[in-house]
Amino acid sequence: MIQQHKTAEKINEILNHPEVYPWVKGKKIDPFEMTAFLQRPQNLGLVGEYGCFIVVKHQIGIYEFHTSIVPEGQGAWATNFFLHGLNWMFTKTDACELLTKCPRNNPATKMAARRVGFKESFSTRPIWPTDNGPVEVDVYSMSIQEWATKDPFITKRGVEFHDELEAQYKKLGKNLPLHDEDPIHDRYVGATVMMFENGQYNKAISFYNRWAAMSDYQVVKVLSAQPLIVDIRESKLRITDNKFYVEE
Repeated sequence: MIQQHKTAEKINEILNHPEVYPWVKGKKIDPFEMTAFLQRPQNLGLVGEYGCFIVVKHQIGIYEFHTSIVPEGQGAWATNFFLHGLNWMFTKTDACELLTKCPRNNPATKMAARRVGFKESFSTRPIWPTDNGPVEVDVYSMSIQEWATKDPFITKRGVEFHDELEAQYKKLGKNLPLHDEDPIHDRYVGATVMMFENGQYNKAISFYNRWAAMSDYQVVKVLSAQPLIVDIRESKLRITDNKFYVEE
């Protein structure tokens, strides 16, 4: 549902849509042309059929993003797109906090942010340009820890991981104890595995061990980056091409 675009055609089309442009143009009087924006290494463009995320990295782990949806994508599609976008950012980048600006003249932005779990962080002086002068902005934020309690996709990946792990143990004749069913553990494991699969292994270790240390689970560690070998205490896993293998 989400793809990173490094060319601007689709993003330009969305931002210049007559129902979108008035809300995002700021001081602009010309159509958007996002090619130069996408060429900067700190910027990202994430695109779906009816919408896009425009993302700017402000510092290590902290990103600002703006969402634009054409009328055909309003409602359930927009919410699903938003959730996929958050998952993409927290599992494929070093993002630990996402920030978004909700101008006071556009209450729909605040409703959308709240719907997926963002919380108001602070407000600004009038900085958002409109045809009637600048308006205040309410800044909403979500940390990776808050995201992990709400994301609808990571628990499934955690269950899949544990099922795959058990199958590999049986194939190798390993009789290692598996923990009891724990949906919360599945959730955090799922997020961690997705980070590992996307090359964010330092972030994955920090994220998981923070939770594990306070939840009476064993912490894990990276033994090697090339190839990626992870020590999960009961065994060692080699992660290659988005798949993991139990080391014999």
